[in-house]
Amino acid sequence: MSNDGTKMRFIIPLMALILASAVTAQQGAAAGPTDSLPSAGQDQEWKLVWEDEFSGQEIDASKWESPEYERRGHLWRAANAYLDGAGHLVMKTSKEGDRFASPCLRTIGRYEKKYGLFVARCKLPKTQGHWSAFWLYNGSVGKVGNEGRDGTEIDIMEWPYRDGRVQHALHWDGYGKAHKSKGHVSKNPDLLDGEFHTFALAWSPEEYVFYVDNKETWRTQAGGVCQVPLYIKLSVEIGKWAGDITKAQLPDFFTVDYVRVYDAVDRDKASLSFGKGLSPWLCHLDDPDQCLQDVWQVEQDVLICKGTPLGYLYTQKDYKDFRLSLEWRWPPKGKPGKGGVLIRTTGDHQIWPKSLEAQINAGDAGDFWGLAGYGLSGPRARMQTLEHEQFGRLTNLKKTKALEKAPGQWNSYEIIAKRETVVLRINGEEVNRASACELDPGKICLTSEGSEIHFRNIRLTAN
Repeated sequence: MSNDGTKMRFIIPLMALILASAVTAQQGAAAGPTDSLPSAGQDQEWKLVWEDEFSGQEIDASKWESPEYERRGHLWRAANAYLDGAGHLVMKTSKEGDRFASPCLRTIGRYEKKYGLFVARCKLPKTQGHWSAFWLYNGSVGKVGNEGRDGTEIDIMEWPYRDGRVQHALHWDGYGKAHKSKGHVSKNPDLLDGEFHTFALAWSPEEYVFYVDNKETWRTQAGGVCQVPLYIKLSVEIGKWAGDITKAQLPDFFTVDYVRVYDAVDRDKASLSFGKGLSPWLCHLDDPDQCLQDVWQVEQDVLICKGTPLGYLYTQKDYKDFRLSLEWRWPPKGKPGKGGVLIRTTGDHQIWPKSLEAQINAGDAGDFWGLAGYGLSGPRARMQTLEHEQFGRLTNLKKTKALEKAPGQWNSYEIIAKRETVVLRINGEEVNRASACELDPGKICLTSEGSEIHFRNIRLTAN
């Protein structure tokens, strides 16, 4: 990969900080709910095993079924669930004549899981008379005689109240005379801000642990803990528990950003990105007389890039489909400048190699740049292509919104590369989505572009 005169140097053990975990974030990970997960336990990490990011234009029928029938006096209507084209599932409650309708999605016959971490990031409905729910279920819940071990309805989140309270509940031994249940109401005033929040369940053979925005809200072994696989449900229920639906201001919406499922795995089995332990990264610098330590240092769990000379760190392995998350900031007392993350980097090392750049430049964080002829596409109104004498053909796809924080404050960055589509999130919100991206696997790089920039909590899940 090296040209004449190019120096590639191995990173010494100072990089151990960054490589401590190569799969998803744990406690203290990137800011914002996208990257924040509870601890998987000593010597274990969470490995992503199933997800729906709700990208595209239609609900993925290979993952979800949307039933239609009468439900508690109202209608479950498939048409009331749809994608908004910006990476969200929208579940609408509406009035149809003198009746009310809402949707349900479920993974029955498509995906069932026993144990793991189940997470949904949602924006909750506002008006009364209906409640959103994120839950797990199976027909075996109706079995009687072995407590909840042979089947339990697990309500990870129900939102019948409008004062910040969330209902968590377990139901087993059917719904007749033998029915048993256990519940807990948690108080979460931050849910009233109208923004997205995460709801999660860590389910092990020994217990259930419920979370709201990564904060534990309930821990229980009620029912003996379910030992059989359950499927996932997202639904909006209508009933008096949530108030009078006839007084509701409709339509109202339950919006879901993603649903993700993780397994707890041993760290050495989970490391999919940069190798194990202290395995090295490589470095390319524009000045062959400079070495890695002249540019990159670690201080108090923070990787500091001095910015000169120009260059980049890059992974030994090539990656095509993956989820990369990290945090970055400009120096607390410094001036914002230039930086970026290069993905699917191929060809000879140079300034700058063929790649897709997720830009971090101050004021432009969230832009995509196809460097040295790298191909991508997106909405015409945000696209431009130009020819550069030194850098070749450059394609720019502008971000949809500015979310970067002031110098000194940490920003979270998440890049999701899946086949031809690459999604970029800043501080928990999608800011860009490129399509028709070139598919050749390549290196992942952190750039040095003339400005001091800080990184921490770099995580990679390779698909």
